[in-house]
Amino acid sequence: MLIRFFRSWRFVSLNRLRGRGQFPKQGYALLTDRVMLATTGKQHYGSQLSCQSHHYVPISLDAGADNPKTLDVRRADMNLPPEATYLKRFPPHC
Repeated sequence: MLIRFFRSWRFVSLNRLRGRGQFPKQGYALLTDRVMLATTGKQHYGSQLSCQSHHYVPISLDAGADNPKTLDVRRADMNLPPEATYLKRFPPHC
């Protein structure tokens, strides 16, 4: 419980820094997905992947993120590449 509180507190602090341009958007998006997966089982930017049917795919996306157009807009807002481009960085099979 204490670890989750610490993660959430640190996350809120980093959000303030990001808002002031003192923390990179990409790093914040990756952290957001990790914290969300740990606390809610969902992610917002599709940065965390799993292996399904021998291919890398995003783990549990939250509402709206399952639409590729919506997801890519979210990713662009955080200076992340489109999901299809991101997935090309990984081997074709896992």
